[in-house]
Amino acid sequence: MSVIIIGGGCFGTFYARQLLRAREEGKCGFSRLLVIDKNKNCRAFREIRDSGVTFVSMDWEDYLHQYASESFHEGSLAVQEDVYIPSHWAPHLLRDMFLHRIQDDPGIPAVRVRKIEMENKIGTPYEVVLKNGDHAVSFATWECPPHCIEPIKCPHTKKERDWEMGDFLKDFFRGREENWFSFFCRHLANGVAGIPMKDIYAEYLRLKDVVKENKNCRLAIMTHSSCHGLVSLAEISHG
Repeated sequence: MSVIIIGGGCFGTFYARQLLRAREEGKCGFSRLLVIDKNKNCRAFREIRDSGVTFVSMDWEDYLHQYASESFHEGSLAVQEDVYIPSHWAPHLLRDMFLHRIQDDPGIPAVRVRKIEMENKIGTPYEVVLKNGDHAVSFATWECPPHCIEPIKCPHTKKERDWEMGDFLKDFFRGREENWFSFFCRHLANGVAGIPMKDIYAEYLRLKDVVKENKNCRLAIMTHSSCHGLVSLAEISHG
């Protein structure tokens, strides 16, 4: 099992240390901890000295594209075991990985992909439309600590959460023309959350079926936890 941390800055360094500590405490088992950052002088590369950590000097998008090309196939042990730790500050990398992979997949006829902007707001209490058209959404109108595990009882409101981002987003897109694909980021250990690669691969297989069955299709791709999310739209056409 490999844990793949995107980014070697302050968050990536914190996540790596938390996971190394979790392994020592028996809370999390993994054979490799990878930190991905094109900056060879990033904080994690400079400060972490542990034989259990592998530093990969690559662009995030290039690394994930390579990972999908090598591992997105039936029987892949990596897909079944690995965990992806997203960055708070990265662009929507899973959206980009999906679009790159579907264009390169030998089992799919030639397709064109296009990122598109959402015409309507989603309607969460906090919502920002980013410069690239993606929507950053949250049920929190306050600043949450990056290591919050999002328990049932919210540490800020002191009350039980009456929200679940995945359900809210799926309800929003239900009945619309977009085919939605959801990546749920759940607590792994010591305040670090991640997405199992097997879940990402399962959604990719769904995407392949949608593209095979439709000459043109619109996608809603959402990476989210229970409280926060990033939502992107894209369009795929044959020919």
